[in-house]
Order: sequence, then structure tokens, then C-alpha cells
Amino acid sequence: MILDGDGSITLNALEWLSGQGVPLVQIDWRGQVSGVGGAAYAANPKIVNRQLEFQTNGIGFEFSNWLVLEKIKLACETVKHISGNSVDARPML
Repeated sequence: MILDGDGSITLNALEWLSGQGVPLVQIDWRGQVSGVGGAAYAANPKIVNRQLEFQTNGIGFEFSNWLVLEKIKLACETVKHISGNSVDARPML
């Protein structure tokens, strides 16, 4: 996923994504999908409808907040794991 990207991507990178079966999705500054590419990508209608529902029912912000907090928590766990759980890797919260 590219968020409001500016720049370029190599053909090698596109080929690698395709070989891995990973779709490439570009999201613009308004949060709208501006481009989709990749190996046999097709949006799942049920997921798309759920995403559109989240935009209008107020749940979207709550879900986004939860998702970001989970990503931060798991990133901290990853740092602890790869650093051997050293004191220097612990969050300073």
C-alpha cells in the first residue's frame, strides 16, 4: 500500500510484488483508492462494502484508533524480540 505517494517504483519491485501475489494499492491524501495493480487483484465486495459502511457509521475512527495502537504494540514486541529483550529496547513510556 502506498499512502499519498510521490515518487517512483521500479519495474523490478512491481515484478517482485506480482511474483509474490501481492497487490499494490495507492491511497490518495483523502483516503480514496487512486490506483490498484498486481497479480489477479480483485476487490472482495463484502470487504469493500464493510469499509464504506465504516466511513459513514462512526466506527471507522474507532477501528483506525485500535488498529494504530495494535501496530505500535506489536512493533514494540518485535523490537524486544529482535533485540533479545535488552533494557535498551524497552519503551520509555
